[in-house]
Amino acid sequence: TPSTTNEQPLRIVFISLVNQERSRTRGESLGISQLKAYLEQEFGKEVAVELIDLQIEPNVDQVLARLAQDPPAMIGLSAKVMTQNIVLETLGKRKQYPAFSERGTLFVVGNIAGAYAHQRILEENHDVLVALGEGELTCRDIVQHLKDLRPVTEINNIAYWDAERQQVAKTREYDVIQLSDIPAPDRENGQWMINNDGEVYLELSRGCGWGLCKFCAIFGFQNKRWRMKPVDVAIAEFEQLARMGAKKVFLTDNDFLGPNPRTMDDLKVFQEFAQKK
Repeated sequence: TPSTTNEQPLRIVFISLVNQERSRTRGESLGISQLKAYLEQEFGKEVAVELIDLQIEPNVDQVLARLAQDPPAMIGLSAKVMTQNIVLETLGKRKQYPAFSERGTLFVVGNIAGAYAHQRILEENHDVLVALGEGELTCRDIVQHLKDLRPVTEINNIAYWDAERQQVAKTREYDVIQLSDIPAPDRENGQWMINNDGEVYLELSRGCGWGLCKFCAIFGFQNKRWRMKPVDVAIAEFEQLARMGAKKVFLTDNDFLGPNPRTMDDLKVFQEFAQKK
């Protein structure tokens, strides 16, 4: 397990994978931007988090070669829709660089494609962890694991390879984060998107107030309990994006209105804000 001292923070790299052939738009990788901000809030200078977006730095071979020169403690692969094969290819390519195994770099796969392909990923890569849902609490626990403070079996909502039983095992989802506990995302890659005509995103809520649709992929990934970001926090993020030069902001909510009638009052606040702008 990689070790850390007061002088040397635990280095974590998140890579946002993308299917270049099937992706029609370029957009901010909000998930890893949010994870970076959350881990820095939780651990401060104990961690150093780097974001790599393959929409910006498109050659994964060059990325892996660069990282192998100074392997981080953890590399997180954010597997969006339509990237399952890219995840498997990337995990295969890492084996060309012995420095990762020598350093003890932990590879973690997250996001929707990773969660739904976790069985195959782990059958082919026994040393990998797969996050099965939202990433903040899981990544917090993984950092604690890397610091020898938490065993794998107590990490929130992951799948891993049980070497003793020779099969995939899962941990339980013991908690769900509230959006009021999450800081504003790191917007470094968002600024690149604004400058290069890409899309930027804002998350006002998570989960679904219904959660009974059999065809929905989100239900299995996000806890169905609907949670809303405080209105004042959301307005502050809108204002930040406006200062950065964004002309359009796309909302990522799966269930914008939610089950709570009071959100209609919140909509009026957003309407008033938009009219002022």
